[in-house]
Parts: sequence; C-alpha cells; structure tokens
Amino acid sequence: MTLAQQSIPHILVAIPTCQRPKFLQRAMSALISMQPVENARITFAVVDNDAQCSARSVVADFNKQHETSIQYTNEPRRGLSNVRNRIIDYGLEQSADYIASIDDDNVASSEWLRQIYHHLITYPADLCFGLEINVVAGRSRFSTRTLRGKLNWRAVRPVSGASSSNYIMRRRVYDEKKMRFDTQYNFSGSEDADFFKRAALMHMKMIRVETAQVFHTYPAERYSFKQYTRRKYIHNVCNAYIDLQLKILTPLSLYLKVFKMLLTLPFIIIFLPLTIFHRRLRWKSASSFLKPIAYIHALFGLPSSIQPYVDPQDMVPEAIGITDRPTKR
Repeated sequence: MTLAQQSIPHILVAIPTCQRPKFLQRAMSALISMQPVENARITFAVVDNDAQCSARSVVADFNKQHETSIQYTNEPRRGLSNVRNRIIDYGLEQSADYIASIDDDNVASSEWLRQIYHHLITYPADLCFGLEINVVAGRSRFSTRTLRGKLNWRAVRPVSGASSSNYIMRRRVYDEKKMRFDTQYNFSGSEDADFFKRAALMHMKMIRVETAQVFHTYPAERYSFKQYTRRKYIHNVCNAYIDLQLKILTPLSLYLKVFKMLLTLPFIIIFLPLTIFHRRLRWKSASSFLKPIAYIHALFGLPSSIQPYVDPQDMVPEAIGITDRPTKR
C-alpha cells in the first residue's frame, strides 16, 4: 500500500450471510452498482456464518462473472452476534477506518454508502443508519418512519438506536470503546437493540439519513398475522430484558409499565372494530394485548428463537432499490 493510499480513509462494507445464495447475489449486485464515494477507498467483503463455507463459491463465481474483488471470510460459530462481531474483527484486521454493514436480505440504493458516509463525517456522528424500507411480495412501505416522522421530515435525524441491517461506524467505536455485540442474543435477536442502547448510554452520536435508502425484502409467508405477532412478542421480550440488564428499568418500574398497559387495554378493545378494514392496524392491536405478557416474560429471561436461514421463492424484482424510488403505501 502506498503512502497516498494510507492517507485516504478506508471503508469496509460487509455483508453477513448464511445459506441464502440468491439474497447474497442480489446484495452484492447492488453494492457494485452504487455511486462511488469520493476520497475514500472501499473494500467489499462477505462474512459467511456457515461452517460449511457455502457462500465461498457464490462469492468466487460472482467475482469471476463481474470481474470484481469482493473478499470472503468465515465465522463458523452460528449466531447473529457472532457474525456481526466477525465483521468488526475483520474490519480491524483490514485496518479499516470505517466499518459498514448491510444484511444479505437488503438491497442498497445507489446513494446509500455515499450518503451515510458523507453525513457521518459532516454531522459529525459516531454511527449512521440508512432508512430501511420493507418490501413484501414486490410492494414497498416505509418501516422506520413514525407518523410524526413523516409529518416532520428531515434528511438527517438524531436517533437513540436503530437496526443493524444497515449502518456505518467509526473505527473508534470498536477500537477505543471496545464495543461488541453481546452473544447472549445470538438466537433471540435484538442484539442490535442492546448494542445501540449501550452506545447511547456511552453518549455516542447516532443519526439516520432518510435519503440513504435500503430495501428489506420479506417473503410472503413471513408477512402473516402469526409471524407478525410472534416477532413482535419476541421483540418486546428482548427489549424489556435489555432495559433490565442495562438498568434502564428496574423490576418495579417494569411492573408499573405493565400496569399502565393494562389500563389502556379497554380502549384498544373499543378501537378494534374500527380496524376491520385495515389489516396492519388489526395486527398492531392484537400484538398490544401480548405486550404486558412479554414484559413479564422478560423478568424470567430471553426467548429461544432461531430464525430459519432459508431462500424464499417469492423474490421481489432485483431492480427494486437500485434505480426506482418506491411509492408510499
């Protein structure tokens, strides 16, 4: 490496994956189609969470076909936290100044990396996230915006946490602060919620850039009432458990939150008939009934829930998220 190269910031962009070759191929295609980042050296890498190294041949074939040089590394220990920690370690091994990650079931827009890197530097911030848009059976909808966020739109918004599905961080977050994903959340999920809550407690600056969009694909079978309520329940258990572990909540304050939730249930019951024509509102209302139970569950530990690593058949069009901006739903 020349002195000129050493003076240019080095960004590692990693894709964690496990036994999902179609998703991985599409994610890599989106990365190599992105707009270049000025005054930065970019390295792409795939971090395979399969002990059999099934993604190695996928990356090799892709490099040969597209004449690219995407790197490959393996994390044989299965688990969400393990593979995300391997991204950190690999970034440090490669002497990256900035470490970015995008999940294999996400498609980055052409401006994603340039936007999150630019705003991370100019804000300045320690961590920066893009706007994740869920795509179900070819249709898209905004997922990380609240109604208040839609009405009060800002290109860059300070946040207290976000999903690890797409982000960029400064090296010092890992190097100086010694931040790692907690392995007790390997199979329950919410390892990102714990990580970013700890970052917030350490007064790290976090922002979300709404012009840096990624498209998160959901197979149709996962977008059902049963799957939605199950995922929301696990999410609520994990978040309450994390708050207890980090002493954001005490058991007494958690019981008080449950009591307040129970007081609102009669109003939800009254509201239910109004949701008959809106599927998602019905689902949200139903999950509200389970939230107090989830919070009590958190007092006794984490749920055991291993997410299946499958390659769904109903793939959305590969062009989504690369050139087209979706319509709001």
